[in-house]
Amino acid sequence: MVAPQVDGRRALCALAALLLAGVALRALVMASWWPVTLETVDSWPYAHYARGDLLASPQHPPGYSTLLAAVGVLTRSVPVFVLLQFAAGIGSALLLFAATRRLAGSAAVALAPAAVVLLGPDQVYLEHSIMSEAVFLLVVALALYSAARALADGSSMWWAAATGLLCGVATVIRTAGVLMIVPVAAAILLSGVAGRGRRALAATGATLAALGALATVQAVEKGRPQLAPSPGWHLYSHAAQYADCQRFDPPAGTEALCEDTPRHRRLGSDHYLWDLGSPGHTHFDTGDRPTLTPEETGARLHANLQRNDSELGAFARAAILAQPLDYVTTVARDLLRYLVPGVRRDVRNVGADLSPALDFARVSPPETTTVVHRGLIAFFDPFAVYHRRAGTELLARYQSVFRFGATALMLCLLLIVVGLAAAPARRSAIVLLGGSGLSMLVPPVVAGTYSGRYSVPAAGLVAGAAAVAILGLLERRRGTSGTAPP
Repeated sequence: MVAPQVDGRRALCALAALLLAGVALRALVMASWWPVTLETVDSWPYAHYARGDLLASPQHPPGYSTLLAAVGVLTRSVPVFVLLQFAAGIGSALLLFAATRRLAGSAAVALAPAAVVLLGPDQVYLEHSIMSEAVFLLVVALALYSAARALADGSSMWWAAATGLLCGVATVIRTAGVLMIVPVAAAILLSGVAGRGRRALAATGATLAALGALATVQAVEKGRPQLAPSPGWHLYSHAAQYADCQRFDPPAGTEALCEDTPRHRRLGSDHYLWDLGSPGHTHFDTGDRPTLTPEETGARLHANLQRNDSELGAFARAAILAQPLDYVTTVARDLLRYLVPGVRRDVRNVGADLSPALDFARVSPPETTTVVHRGLIAFFDPFAVYHRRAGTELLARYQSVFRFGATALMLCLLLIVVGLAAAPARRSAIVLLGGSGLSMLVPPVVAGTYSGRYSVPAAGLVAGAAAVAILGLLERRRGTSGTAPP
């Protein structure tokens, strides 16, 4: 039997090797695709709103644009910001390693989440884009490390409060983090730590305080105490896929949103959000409809999404209350897409899966990359993008083998379920890591749209939970009971 300290040294050597590989992977990405990707059309609004009203985006919460604006005081260099996001990814991996090591009492087990973040091709792709996932994951990893400290006997109650505050900050960056406090509080209550009730209350209270502060700022500045941008439009994009006005009375002024198109022939949520020809945009957009350039189309869409949110939300809620089974069925099918990406292949405009949305081999139409490029240089210093085909082809081959996709997510989910049932000594750690990761997948689908990209920040967390579950199952087989170190 290998002594624990020897096993720990080997794990640290393995971590060092993973770090070197992660740095090399990011260097290859930078050398092959300088200095940033332009394939993700969601990226330019972050830069656009960083120039002025940070609360005006109808698409994203203000956290990431606020960070762009803050860094922009010092530099507006895209390469510098991408390097900072690479550092955020590496820092997230180290924090997840430290958190999982504390939770599991095993450095070897803690390698799992670190490896997924350091070597995940989709993770690196998003770090190389002006997208919020890298910063979001860093805050989530900080929250989980703080939670791991809060679960130790004798630790300060401030660790629990810090955990809750960080969960709130994560939500300001990505609304997907809004439910993270639920598994965090559950993990604290499931643990054997002294004062666990007070700790769970402290964490929950800190999260609510952070979210309350965001809602208050929104109420003062925009007149509505909301956490998510344009919640009515997003919920409408969900409900419009199945809304049948013969089954409910549409609120006054929204009758034009009713459709005669059979449900099976309707387009998906992206159509209702991002197509000027969709009923919501057609009815509430009173401006002229000349031939618009791609930039003008994007500006018109964002302008529309900033108006009539309450009316669209009222229509959506009326449809959902009248058709709860249709709502639940649509949510279930979209959740299933994380595990079976092709399940809604018969419907167009339902949100992109990991492939091709984050493929290194993807080549977007010039009109798309032009819009993104112009949107970014409105905030950042001017830059040109260079591709080295040999490098991106190598990255695409790597991605096809090492992507943390639906199969890996399903395997981890199965291990989490088995671990929760068969390894009670590890239940708190599994709930903390796995529950936090899985909680990120639910809010977008419940209140709006699906995207396979939403699973990327969750990958390292669910991998860590699965590794802890395996450890718990091995301990059960050996007749031992694992406890995490203080």
